[in-house]
Amino acid sequence: MSTDTVRIRFVTKCEEYALPPGDFDVSSSLNRKGLSDALNQVFDLDPPVPFDFKIGPHFLRQSLSQAMKLLQISTEDVLIIEFFPAFRLPVPDKEMTTDAWISCLRLKDSNLLYSLYDGSIRYNENVYKASNKSSPMKCVAPLGSNEAVAGDLDGNVTIFDLSNQNEPQSFSLSNEPIQTVATFPAFENLFIIGSCDGTISMWSTSANDGTLLSAMHGDSVQALQWVDEKTLMSASLDRTIKIWDVEKLAEKASLSASCGILCLSAHDSLIVTGHPDRSIRLWDTRAEEHRSVVREFKSHTNWVSTISWVNNEVFVSGGYDGAVKLWNMGTQVPLFTISQHDEKVLSVAVNSKEIVAGGSGQTIHHFSLSE
Repeated sequence: MSTDTVRIRFVTKCEEYALPPGDFDVSSSLNRKGLSDALNQVFDLDPPVPFDFKIGPHFLRQSLSQAMKLLQISTEDVLIIEFFPAFRLPVPDKEMTTDAWISCLRLKDSNLLYSLYDGSIRYNENVYKASNKSSPMKCVAPLGSNEAVAGDLDGNVTIFDLSNQNEPQSFSLSNEPIQTVATFPAFENLFIIGSCDGTISMWSTSANDGTLLSAMHGDSVQALQWVDEKTLMSASLDRTIKIWDVEKLAEKASLSASCGILCLSAHDSLIVTGHPDRSIRLWDTRAEEHRSVVREFKSHTNWVSTISWVNNEVFVSGGYDGAVKLWNMGTQVPLFTISQHDEKVLSVAVNSKEIVAGGSGQTIHHFSLSE
C-alpha cells in the first residue's frame, strides 16, 4: 500500500448510518472534514450531516497520517474509525435582562427557575421574595411539585410556594452563607444545604422535623448533587469530592483534587468539576481506588465556576472569564465557545432543548440545542 493511502474500516453505533462490512483505501491526508464529506457522499445526504470520528477513545483532530503517528499505529494495519453525527453548535436564542446578578439557574419542567442577588427568586416570570429580607439569594432548587427552596448569604433558607397560595417561610439554618442546595424529586419534603463553614445538613419541611442529619467538609461546600435516592455528592474548597449515603449522611468515598473545587456535575459514574486554577477535571467513580483524575481540560482563562452535563459525552462549563464552553469528554479541546461576554458566568442550566447561562452581567442567555 502506498504511504499516501491508508486502509480504514468505518464502524458506528448509529443504525441509520450503518455501512456494509468492508475496508476502504483512502488518502492519509484526509482529516475530519474530508472523512465527513466522504460519508455524506456515500449516504447521499441532503442537507449534509457533519460527522465526528474517534480512533479508540481519541477524537480525530488532525489528518489520518498525523493521528496514526501520534497513536503509534502502523500504516500496515487496518485503521478502525468510529463515526457518529457531530454535536452541533447551539444557536443563540433569546436574552433576558434581570435586576441583579444571577446566582443560580435551574430548569424545572422546561421553565426557568433562578435566584438573584437582590434577594428574590423568579419562576415563570413571577417574582418571589421573602418579606423583610434583602440578603442576596445564593442558590435555589425545585422542591416537590410546586415549591422552591432558596438559600441566602445570611444563612437563611426560604421555602416559596410557586402557586402563591401560601406566604414564603424563612428559617435561619446556618451562621454562615448557604452556598448550595440540593433536592430530589422522590422526596418532596426534604432538602440538603451546604454552607461556607463546611457543613452539609438535611432538613425536612414536614411536621417541623427540622434538621435530620449533618456532616462536614473541611472548608466551604460549593456544590451538592443528589444523584439518586441513596447517593449525594458534594464538592468543597477543601479539595475533595465526597460521596455520601443519603440515608445516614455517611461518607462512602472521597476523591482528592490538587486545588479547591468550585462546581460539580455527575452523570452515571462520571463527574466533572471546575476549579480556581482554570481547569476542569473528569473523574470516573468506577475506578477501584476512587482517587485519580481521568482527564484534565484547560481553555478557560479564569475560575471555572459552573458546570453541567448535556448528554452522555458532552458537558458545558462557564467561568469568571465570561466564557461558556462546550466539551466532549473524549477530547481536551473545547467543541465550541458558545458565548463570550465581559461578565462572570455564575450558573448554567441544561435540558434536552436548551442551555441557559447567566451571572454578573445581569443577562440570561438562552442557546437552543439541535434535535
